[in-house]
Amino acid sequence: MLQSKKPFMLLMPLPALQGKQRFKYFSKGVELLVFDDRISYFANGHTKEVQSGNSFASIYFCHKVLPEKLIFRKLKPYQEEAQRW
Repeated sequence: MLQSKKPFMLLMPLPALQGKQRFKYFSKGVELLVFDDRISYFANGHTKEVQSGNSFASIYFCHKVLPEKLIFRKLKPYQEEAQRW
């Protein structure tokens, strides 16, 4: 992905940051967006039912999107129904 030089954002579990091969890859221009709480995801493909209480932290891995390499933000609850693509 980094070779294409196109901007991207990936929402991934925080442990994806670990590992020798990933360290080599991510240390070459990846930006991170970190939240103060765990993200709640929609349950079972529904856009109204939110599954809270995740057992893992999530982080955005970005390239050419954020103004800084590392940004910390407070997570705000999403109030609207998600739109299906």
